[in-house]
Amino acid sequence: MADMRETALEAVFRQRVRLLGGMAIKLAPTVKGLPDRLVLLPGGGMFLVELKTETGVLSAAQREWHRRVTLMGVKVETLYGPDEVRVWALEKAKELDAPAEEAWAKKIHDRKSNPGNRPGRPKKHAEASGEEHIIDRSRSSLDHWREA
Repeated sequence: MADMRETALEAVFRQRVRLLGGMAIKLAPTVKGLPDRLVLLPGGGMFLVELKTETGVLSAAQREWHRRVTLMGVKVETLYGPDEVRVWALEKAKELDAPAEEAWAKKIHDRKSNPGNRPGRPKKHAEASGEEHIIDRSRSSLDHWREA
């Protein structure tokens, strides 16, 4: 497989984390050597993740940063290329008892074939009368309480 660009690798990683029900937060490079992502998973899983292409190399600053936070008990995972991202996500799915590859493929297909069901977009519903109306998911649940 050709070497994937780091931006494309991050997109694959974010998608895998979302399918696990988690969040992959991009960390601003305010400190030299800071890992790329903070990952939060259901059940309290929290990781710092450094993404590298298959041929990527950690800089001296990254190695030192990883060493220091590891001494503090913080787990930093470095993943090289899409295959390691896939293996990491499958391991986390097993730990979380989350859907594996086949279920992920179905979720991705369902999202692509029905983009109106994505969170934050209006979703059409048919009422018992057969009349169609739209539920606005972009509003927070607090807005509904304030109006009542």
